[in-house]
Amino acid sequence: LSGDMVLKQLSQEMKNFLREHDLIGRIGGEEFAVLLPATSLKEATSIAERLRQKVENITFGVLDNATISLTISIGVTCSSEVEQDLEKFWHESDIRLYKAKSLGRNQVFTKG
Repeated sequence: LSGDMVLKQLSQEMKNFLREHDLIGRIGGEEFAVLLPATSLKEATSIAERLRQKVENITFGVLDNATISLTISIGVTCSSEVEQDLEKFWHESDIRLYKAKSLGRNQVFTKG
């Protein structure tokens, strides 16, 4: 129950942070996908880094008035890197997310 509360708070914080035309959705477990239309890899990486910093500075409420802090790992991919192929796009994004996690979490990973 606390986990669901935190995920709802996190998704609302991310939605509030992102631009009006950006899309965010939970894709399973504690993973979210964010689509940033008409955004370069450099711009997307900057947005991702600012989002990462914002999340690490938020205190989330859980049951019994307790609070917790979170960090997030983000994998950033630009559609032009994968020739507009949606399957390759998701796959590359997932690879980069797990690379960010394997490098110690709480970071943004774009290439490597």
